[in-house]
Amino acid sequence: HFFSPVPMMALCELVRGYQTSDDTLAAARAFAEGVGKTCVVVNRDVAGFVTTRLISALIVEAAHLVETGVASAEDIDLACKLGFGHAMGPLATADLTGVDIIRNASRNIYNETHDSKFAVPELLNRMVTAGALGRKAGKGFYEYEG
Repeated sequence: HFFSPVPMMALCELVRGYQTSDDTLAAARAFAEGVGKTCVVVNRDVAGFVTTRLISALIVEAAHLVETGVASAEDIDLACKLGFGHAMGPLATADLTGVDIIRNASRNIYNETHDSKFAVPELLNRMVTAGALGRKAGKGFYEYEG
C-alpha cells in the first residue's frame, strides 16, 4: 500500500495475505525499498491495514469532539500538532484525504470489527450529504479557495 502522492510519501505498508510466503514478502520489500520507500509489515489483511485504522480512530474521535461542541476543528488540529508533533491535525487530514473517503474507510473498519471507536459520527454523514468533502470540494472542516 503506497501512500499518495507516491513521489512525496516515504511509507509503504506491506500487507501479508493469508497465503503470502516469506519469499513474496521479501520480494515486495526489496522492490519498495528499491524505489526509496520505508516499509512496515501488516501481518494480516484487515480493513484499513495499520495507518488507516489509526487515522480513522483519531478522525472519528476528533469529529465527535467537534460535533458535541467540546472544541473547534482548529483547536483540535492545533492540539494534535503541538501536543503530539503531528505535521497536520486529524481534521485537516480528513479534508486532504476526503471526508467521504474517511467516512467510507471508517465504515468498512466498523463493519469488519464492530468496534464502536470506528462508528461514523453523524457529522461526517451530514458533511458528505452536503458535499463538504474537504479540499477537493472547497469546504470540509475548513474552507478552501480555488
